[in-house]
Amino acid sequence: MSASTESAPARLEPAVPEHLVPSADPVTASDDAELRRLGERLSLRRYLAEVWSFREFAAIGPVAQMRAESSETRLGTAWNLINPLLLVAVYYLIFQVILGIEERRGVSNYLPFLTVGILAYNFLRRSTQSGSKSIIKGRKMMQSIYFPRVILPMSATVTQLLSYFWSIGAMVILLPIMGVRPSRMLLLFPVALILQLVMNFGLSFLAARLTFHFRDFENLLPFLLRVGTYISGVLIPINPDIISNDLLRGALRVLPTSAIVDVVRQTLLDDYAFDPVSWILAGVWSVVLMTVGFWWFTRAENEYGRV
Repeated sequence: MSASTESAPARLEPAVPEHLVPSADPVTASDDAELRRLGERLSLRRYLAEVWSFREFAAIGPVAQMRAESSETRLGTAWNLINPLLLVAVYYLIFQVILGIEERRGVSNYLPFLTVGILAYNFLRRSTQSGSKSIIKGRKMMQSIYFPRVILPMSATVTQLLSYFWSIGAMVILLPIMGVRPSRMLLLFPVALILQLVMNFGLSFLAARLTFHFRDFENLLPFLLRVGTYISGVLIPINPDIISNDLLRGALRVLPTSAIVDVVRQTLLDDYAFDPVSWILAGVWSVVLMTVGFWWFTRAENEYGRV
């Protein structure tokens, strides 16, 4: 061994599972000791196994990101609660105080209706927007180490889930003050939360790949999500008093955003009866968006590292 070789500094390995670190050879070993070429498309089973092996990274990353963001402001993580509540206050001022929607459109108990709708939709909106930027923001990391690229939009969505817990806490405190009594439907709230999380994952996957291929989509997405605020029953109910056209009203009710907001309201508001159609729609949309989003996102797995 030459002197230059002996004096070379030790190479630092990234803190990822050893079998997932890319080697200098054109092949690398998987966890079942088989060799595959770098860039080869994995089977679904092997890909999910690799995603599972990075589960700690997907969980720890959002916590670190929230801490970093909160350290830049005086109120810190409290802004995760203040921002959506200010949004509720603005829309309440416009639609209730100025337009008087409760009296004119027969909407009873409008403030709880608005609060739950805004906070639930805000979770979907922020998850989709964060997921859309995840591949572009993570390009340096992708060029440094190997990991399943789907981890990035998943991590972005988990970050928003942690923020949403603040909103859930706010609803637990505020809704009884607004006169809402808890009902047995509250037991289904965890189910509604899981359905929305699955749906958000799917939307994040779709938005991430669209933004990767078409950077202009990043500017278009906020507009689309704003339109969703108005057509998904978030601010005003989808009922005959507001939308007289039966066909249009039915089309708006089957939207994934409308369905998920509706089931969340059913679990938290005592004047909302259980509607199995909404739950079926929310379940179907969650599975479809997650499946299609995951499949479409992973089809371009080997392209993301070249950004």
